[in-house]
Amino acid sequence: MLERYGWYMDAIYAEEYDGIQANYHTHGVQANFNHIDFQIVLIWILKLQMIFSIL
Repeated sequence: MLERYGWYMDAIYAEEYDGIQANYHTHGVQANFNHIDFQIVLIWILKLQMIFSIL
């Protein structure tokens, strides 16, 4: 993907990290397009609802 398009997206799912957050981000955008790489962090709402209902 990087060779063909100059960038690619990578995802780290919540189960692989901490069970709550998922991280979607790009590689190669800054080097090939002179723009900062993108990153989106998602928090699973159901897990947050469980945490707040306990409090």
